[in-house]
Amino acid sequence: MHIAKSAKRLTGLVVAGALVAIGLFALAPDASIAAGVSAAPAPPAPVSCSACWHPALRTSWNWVLSKVPSAPYRSVQMYDVDGFDSTAADVASLHAAGIKAVCYLDAGTYENWRPDASAFPKALLGNGNGWPGEKWLDIRDAQKVNSVLLKIMDARLEMCRTKGFDMVELDNVDGYTNSTGFPLTSADQLYYNATLANDAHALDLSVLQKNDNEQIPRLLPYFDGALNEQCNQYTECTTAQNGSYGYNQYVAAGKPVFQAEYYLATSKCNQLRGQVSGFQAWPARAARIASMAGMWWSRVVARYDWMRQYALVVARVLKQPLIFRWIFTWRSACSARFEVHGTVKSLRWCRIWLIFAWRRSASTSAGVFVPLLVRL
Repeated sequence: MHIAKSAKRLTGLVVAGALVAIGLFALAPDASIAAGVSAAPAPPAPVSCSACWHPALRTSWNWVLSKVPSAPYRSVQMYDVDGFDSTAADVASLHAAGIKAVCYLDAGTYENWRPDASAFPKALLGNGNGWPGEKWLDIRDAQKVNSVLLKIMDARLEMCRTKGFDMVELDNVDGYTNSTGFPLTSADQLYYNATLANDAHALDLSVLQKNDNEQIPRLLPYFDGALNEQCNQYTECTTAQNGSYGYNQYVAAGKPVFQAEYYLATSKCNQLRGQVSGFQAWPARAARIASMAGMWWSRVVARYDWMRQYALVVARVLKQPLIFRWIFTWRSACSARFEVHGTVKSLRWCRIWLIFAWRRSASTSAGVFVPLLVRL
């Protein structure tokens, strides 16, 4: 009996030891990953671009990503549009109207609807970033010789040049501050962002910094301006607010900052633009909230898609598939209204429809959706 107990105890210890070993093995980083974390190379030296377009501090602009804009255009000096959806003819049309064209590209996440989506190896795709069809990219691949990721991104930059764009906007280049599924560091991000900026300059394309605010002091020499969303809402626009970084550093260097707000009143935007704190030098078009309707609508749709996914789970649990009826009604009605009018008034109308739809859904699902009412 004593021997049997000892044998069982020994077996238990062996099993426990094996489980601990497996756990440690699972937790231990892969050698290549560890190398990526601790040994990111220094960023390349900045590449100048005398042939690039360098916008003035007070360059007026419009940002349209939900569709390809067509004449007649707003009376502004610059349009920022989707690089894939816009054709060379679209860019030429903007130029004919005396408007510079910015090529929007997503450089930090994979988008499953893009024509080059199949070129991304699965090993480079990480966690979703909250937007349907998008996943974070392992930007450490850019540090490799013959990087697949850089080949894809350089091909995109070449596409912008071939279509005649003047500038590039690189989006989602702050993966290291998000849950990407990869152990990215600020050094990895700095190397990636600086490399893409240099590659854009090599093609005579100026480039805007988007995201990665914390590294503005180090990225400033590489970029020709910046684009920000909601720094006024979150009080993080200036060095005085942040401590060591701020978009006022771009302004001080004679480079424009294009700034958009979604929830501030127009009067507040005008007030901020008139302050002596440096905002008077910003070419911010945040006061033109209506010009941002397309971007705002894309966010509304994203929230809708998230709520629809949640509703699917709840509906399965409650076995009430009809719970979607009012949500789908809202989406259809709201989409139709926006396509016709495309204004902030339409978006407010959509918000009323959304609340109505959720309340109707809640009435058929024991109030499950009441806590999910969100402000648009």
